[in-house]
Amino acid sequence: MRCFKRSTSSEALPDGLWAIDSFKGLTLASKAGDDQRYFLLQGNLEFLTNSPKGRLEDVLSLIGTTEFLMQQSIVPVVAWLEGESAIRIGTASIISCTGYLITAAHVLLDPLEAGYGAARVGREVQHRDDLNFGVFIPFWVHGRGSYLQKAFTFFPFEKMWAWGDWKQSPLLYEDDRWEHLTDVAVCKIPQMPGGQAHQPLNISLNPFTPGEDAYALGYAEMPDIEINPATGRIVDNHFG
Repeated sequence: MRCFKRSTSSEALPDGLWAIDSFKGLTLASKAGDDQRYFLLQGNLEFLTNSPKGRLEDVLSLIGTTEFLMQQSIVPVVAWLEGESAIRIGTASIISCTGYLITAAHVLLDPLEAGYGAARVGREVQHRDDLNFGVFIPFWVHGRGSYLQKAFTFFPFEKMWAWGDWKQSPLLYEDDRWEHLTDVAVCKIPQMPGGQAHQPLNISLNPFTPGEDAYALGYAEMPDIEINPATGRIVDNHFG
C-alpha cells in the first residue's frame, strides 16, 4: 500500500514572517507483502531538503526515517501530574510552523472530565499548577560514540480553544457538563528553539474524487507512558 504526505522545510524571515524553504512529498508505504487494512509504515530514510543549512540540530530535524518525520507532524498529546508514574496520552496534528495544532476536543477536556487535572472556574477551565499538558516532539541527540538516538521534547499548551457551551444537568448531584459544538479543538505550543520551524501536516488542496483511496494516519495503540516520578524521565521502552 502507498499513500503520500507533503513535507515542508520552513524558515523565519527578517521581518518576522515565515516562508517555505523547500517542499517534498513522502511516500508512505507498508512493509513488503503487507496488504492489510491497517499497516505499519516502512522505515525508509528520507531527506526533506537537498540543500541543508543552519545549525546541526536544524539539519538533523530534516533527516530521518519516514516514521520519525511523521512523528514530527502527528504528535502524542500528554498529560500528567508532578510525581505520577504514568502519562495519559492522545493525538494531535501540527498545522503551522509556528506551533498551532488541531486535536479532538474531548482530548483537550480530558483533565477536567476525568477529574485529575482541572476544574471549572466560572465559564473557564483552570488547570492545576502541577499539571503538565502538551505534546511530545521527537529529535535526534548524540548517543554513544558517533550514533544518534531519538529523544523527545515536551512542549506545553500555551493557549487552547474548543467550541461548545456549558449545559446544566437536570440532576442536582451532577455538575454542569460541556456540550461540544464540534469535537475539534485548536491549541498553541511554543515555537521551536533557535528559530527552527515545526513540521506541519500538510493536506492536499485537491478534493477527493469518487473511488479514490483515503488513508488515516495515527498511532495504532495508545497505552499510558511509564515515567520515573522522581526525575520525570520516560522509562517506557515501548514508547518512541
